[in-house]
Amino acid sequence: MTRLAIVLLLVAGCGSSDGGRTGSGNGDDATVDTGADTATDTAADTGADTDTGADTGTDTGPDTGDPPAKCADAADDTPCDDGDECTIDDACSGGVCVGAATLVCDEGTGPCRTGECDSTQGCVYTALDDGAACQVSCFTEATCLDGQCQATEGAETKCPASAEPCVASLQCDPSTGQCTVPIYNPEGTDCDSDADVCTLETCDGDGACVDTGAVDKCEAEQANNLCWTWTCNKKAGCLQTLFLSGGSCDDNNGCTIQDTCTLTDIGQEACVGTPVDAEDGNPCTDGKCNNGVVEQTPLTGIACDPRMAARLAVCATTAPVWPRRSASATRTTTARRASTRAPAP
Repeated sequence: MTRLAIVLLLVAGCGSSDGGRTGSGNGDDATVDTGADTATDTAADTGADTDTGADTGTDTGPDTGDPPAKCADAADDTPCDDGDECTIDDACSGGVCVGAATLVCDEGTGPCRTGECDSTQGCVYTALDDGAACQVSCFTEATCLDGQCQATEGAETKCPASAEPCVASLQCDPSTGQCTVPIYNPEGTDCDSDADVCTLETCDGDGACVDTGAVDKCEAEQANNLCWTWTCNKKAGCLQTLFLSGGSCDDNNGCTIQDTCTLTDIGQEACVGTPVDAEDGNPCTDGKCNNGVVEQTPLTGIACDPRMAARLAVCATTAPVWPRRSASATRTTTARRASTRAPAP
């Protein structure tokens, strides 16, 4: 029994080995083989793919500098660079690198130098041609020269007159180009800030018009025109009120005397003086008054005295010149004198 059992076992073992080799076409065996192969191949392929993905992710980021890749896993407002030289304050927003503002190219430009931004270079500056129009504060005209804006001589801004009573003039402020710099009247300058011109006010030197407490008595007008009395009107100022006919005055003419307030023939009130007598009684001089000074001008070559016209005496620079006469003319004159002295028969 024992031997028989051993034999049977050996026969069964051989049959099983045979069935494994010859049963390759069996459906169950094929399934087992295919599953093993598939599992092995798939695992190998997947591993290769995983390596390739890792390589691509590492190489793409640094090499291309792709801005979205920089912000892909970054929080919003994380600083970044969008690759555009004309944007500033770049930051991540929704996974994308975005420039916050545009670069302004105005550093050291001036009116004769312009700046533009190039996305690859940044700011690029260019000088304007000589003679190009530009602007200088407080001047109405200027031109470019060697990259600098030169103001045209005589083109200063003309500022308007000030309405303030103690501001003599306004000047242009170079920092703004506006006429806002006041030039004050000196302290003590007369001014008027109220509705009454008869109240006396003066400037304090700092632009303010202050009341002195005094009133205008029209003394200056009275001194300049003695023929009138004067009264101050609060709106019109000093006015003539009464003409002083016959009063003493001064017509401001140095060549008149005895100036008197007079009503002229045409009804005009005036200060009238008597002309100075410039004649000195010398027939050989001509007297004239100029600006209060009497001057005598010598006369030459004219008859000295009409009573001596027969003798033809003429004025000279020294003494009268008597012309020489012929002997017959002398005898005739002597005979006439003798006949004049002879007694009547």
